[in-house]
Amino acid sequence: MARRGNERAALVIRRLTEIGSEVLVRDLGLDPQRATATMREIAHDLAKEYGGQNVYIGRDLEFDLTRRDMEIYRAHDGRNVPELALRYKLSEVQIYNILAHVRRQMMRKQQPRLPGFEDAA
Repeated sequence: MARRGNERAALVIRRLTEIGSEVLVRDLGLDPQRATATMREIAHDLAKEYGGQNVYIGRDLEFDLTRRDMEIYRAHDGRNVPELALRYKLSEVQIYNILAHVRRQMMRKQQPRLPGFEDAA
């Protein structure tokens, strides 16, 4: 009988491969078979590197700003959130969240850290 951890790891590897393949096909126009093979290799390399470790993946990771997020930020005039939501096919709440995220990221880049607080987020 297989151990539960092995089943979970196999599921994560399979989903990583599926999700990554979809992105490579959609965003880069890769052939679906090539995208799947590439993602399978990446997933197995990650498994080799991190296998045997407990790795926590938070739901709200701080990613670098995307081009879309910056477009939304630049287009925002203080009154056009509903228009931006329609244009980008997002909810108004998502637009407000993106605006707040961009502001935080820009603030981090512009403001120096006080000594002893470099690691504070």
